[in-house]
Amino acid sequence: MKRVCRFVLSLAMATVAFADHHQEPMVKQLDWLAGKFQCRGTAFATPMAPEHATMADVDASWDLGGSWIRFAYAEKKTDANPKPLLVSGYFGYDGMAKKFVVRGFDNWGGYAHGESDGMSGDSLTFSGPWTMTEMTVASRDTFKKAGRDLWHLGEVEMDGKWVKVSEETCTRK
Repeated sequence: MKRVCRFVLSLAMATVAFADHHQEPMVKQLDWLAGKFQCRGTAFATPMAPEHATMADVDASWDLGGSWIRFAYAEKKTDANPKPLLVSGYFGYDGMAKKFVVRGFDNWGGYAHGESDGMSGDSLTFSGPWTMTEMTVASRDTFKKAGRDLWHLGEVEMDGKWVKVSEETCTRK
């Protein structure tokens, strides 16, 4: 019995080491998303709010031993944006699905998770459900490298069409 337990334990440890070794190069492809950014853009009109300019700070750094990028997005409160959006979450890589993943939670009670096959040129697009207080919609977030900076587009599917909900340019601090 001890031999079987040792064998199973050794096999499990080898599997974890193998998975770690092969997942790390993939997740490191997200390194360009890590850093501190200052974003300016537009939140387009939705049933929740009229169109308005946005300003936000983003802090994204490697976490949990370099397996994930933890991010915090915080819009600034203005007269035009009295209830600024706050989002916290993680970017990473799912080695079993062979997909990049994002998980996010916001101060309005919503949460989202998306998957991506990877880079397409300078862009990375995550698609998946976004659950708000009383409904779930298909959503996608596209991030594009712009030198040291990045550009972001948030969209939701409404009546079979993709509709912009936010667009911003983020300058690395």
